[in-house]
Amino acid sequence: MRAMALVLGFLWIAGCDGGGGGAGGGTDAPPVAGDADLAGGSQDAVAEDVPPEGPPVVPGADYLILAAGNLLGTAEAFRAYREGTGHTVALATLDQLLEGAAATDYAASLRIKDWVALHWEARDPDRPLFLLLVGDAEDSFNDPDETLPAADWAGGWQGCLSDNAYGDMDGDHVPEVAVGRLPVRDDATGLDLLDRIRGHEEGYVPGPWNHRLNVYAGEGGFGEDVDFFIETVAQKGLEAVPMPFDIRFAYKSPGSTWYYAPFEDIVHEMVTSGAVLTTFMGHGGGELDVPDLAQVKPADRFPMYAFFACSTGEFAGDAASDAERVMLQPGGPMALLVSTATTHPYANAINALELEAAVFEDRPATYGEAIVGMKWRSLYHESDLRDLVDGFAETQMSRDEMEDTVRDHMYSYNLLGDPAVRLLVPQGDVLLEAAGAAPGGEVAFTGEIPRLAGGSAHVRLVCGRASLIHTLTPVEDPTDPASWPTVQANWEAAMDHTVDASEVAIDGDGAFSGTLQVPAGTPKGTYWAVVYAEEEGSDGLGSAEVAIK
Repeated sequence: MRAMALVLGFLWIAGCDGGGGGAGGGTDAPPVAGDADLAGGSQDAVAEDVPPEGPPVVPGADYLILAAGNLLGTAEAFRAYREGTGHTVALATLDQLLEGAAATDYAASLRIKDWVALHWEARDPDRPLFLLLVGDAEDSFNDPDETLPAADWAGGWQGCLSDNAYGDMDGDHVPEVAVGRLPVRDDATGLDLLDRIRGHEEGYVPGPWNHRLNVYAGEGGFGEDVDFFIETVAQKGLEAVPMPFDIRFAYKSPGSTWYYAPFEDIVHEMVTSGAVLTTFMGHGGGELDVPDLAQVKPADRFPMYAFFACSTGEFAGDAASDAERVMLQPGGPMALLVSTATTHPYANAINALELEAAVFEDRPATYGEAIVGMKWRSLYHESDLRDLVDGFAETQMSRDEMEDTVRDHMYSYNLLGDPAVRLLVPQGDVLLEAAGAAPGGEVAFTGEIPRLAGGSAHVRLVCGRASLIHTLTPVEDPTDPASWPTVQANWEAAMDHTVDASEVAIDGDGAFSGTLQVPAGTPKGTYWAVVYAEEEGSDGLGSAEVAIK
């Protein structure tokens, strides 16, 4: 019974509970992927609707821009910038694609996908292909001069409006083309987003934000067993992130080791501090658990934000979603991964785990490639942790429903932002060796990173992320404001995994060395020496396992 309760808690934390309905609605099996995914479509209709003319295909293009007619200024500015960063660009307006066709959302969706497919065939296979949609969307008729339609996915468990179909070239639901959308309605807003992107890519500054992951989760309120499982499985997922990355995790459950009060304070810190990735897991409809959406203006560097919750990015329609409100304000984020529909806790859990792996293990060059990797992993990746989650989920869901929800999430989660934005994760090319030691002794380390010669290496001895090296103070009632200073001190202690730290110089040949102290009384076990090295606008990471025995 405990195990049953625990898995339900884990499945909740990654999203909302619900199902059925949506853009396509119903519970029948989803249609075969491909052009038939688009609203009201069939393969025969596609064959009849291929445009006889249109914008010429640009051989070898690796960056496609499709714009609403009144956003050509934004599109041209992105073309100039991306050509300057080495891309071969093809640009078209929706009016150009619709020449000779009825101006319906269905016809537009078909023409968009056909235009992308023609460039897919003419691409350089050694380069990823990106599609940037410049324009917001309506949920019914889209005027080509003002907005760009999202495709209508009928769904097996939950239908939705989605840009995913435009990137799926082989019909397996996973996009081969990295797709992103700027949900803007005027050039001033579009050009402001471009300024943020340019600042991110051209103004890289070494610092702790370049190896940081922020995760915060809302409370499910399912009881002690559920809370325990949420912590346990979330920590197992975080343990899979390579050790050189720092993780800050807060969970809005008073019984949790990682509880912080007032919770909105730590949320504010996470959404405004620099990081590679900032993730929210919880229910939608609560303004992302952020006390004030206007405050979501990151410092130090722009993270990619991922909000695993229902309808946080429902961009189609007149009303702005939470994600759009955050993104379109001056100084706001430049990229968010968000859902256009009700999401399922099981599939959200899978997506969250696989996004962390795609970003921090695979380390692709761009945001769009990270999301393509997340979707591929969500549908195809196998691991012990996935087996654990699947095994518990099977006690509550049929195998068909499990497959439907994961497939539907290929469509419900969309990138708001430019898919070619550089992810800018430090290279893991610092060679580090560290000797074992006994409690009361010292760990000797040596390292090498020639490209950062003359810089500095920040080396730490750390325990596993699920371990504690400090004793926490018992708190009778964590919700009592009088106890909050102790709650906050406990959270800081739980987040501190550093046994000892040392900053050493990297010599002219790129070598460095030093020692880390192991205090007497340090529990025996497996630890890690981790290094963050930096020098004049560049940085790198490395790690080595250390036995304390």
